[in-house]
Amino acid sequence: MTMHIHVGDSSADTKRRVLDAVARAERGEAAEPEYHLSVPDWPTFFRLLTPNRIDVLRCVRAQEPRSVLALAKALGRDYRRTHEDVQALLSAGLLSRRGETLTTECVTDRADIEAPA
Repeated sequence: MTMHIHVGDSSADTKRRVLDAVARAERGEAAEPEYHLSVPDWPTFFRLLTPNRIDVLRCVRAQEPRSVLALAKALGRDYRRTHEDVQALLSAGLLSRRGETLTTECVTDRADIEAPA
C-alpha cells in the first residue's frame, strides 16, 4: 500500500479522488488499498509527522502494543511524551485503537507527497 500525502489541497481535490476511486470500482478495476492524508500546509505537515511520531507509527505497525505504556517502554521513551504523540496521531487518523491495543494501517514502504505548485 502506498500512502498519499496531500499538502494544501482543497475539498474539491478530495472529492475528485473519491469520485475517481468510485468510478474505477464501478468499472471493476482491481484496486490496491490506498491511504490518503491531507494537511492544509507544510508547517502542519512537519508538526504532525515528527521523527518521534514516525517511530511511534513504525513501532505500532510492528508490535501492536497493548497500551501507550507498553509502546513507551518498547520505544524507550517517556510515557507523557509518547501519550502526546499517540493522541496527535489518533486525532489525525493515523492510529486507531482496538480496545486498548494501538493499530495502524498507514505505515508503508512508500509515500507519495503531492503539493500545489
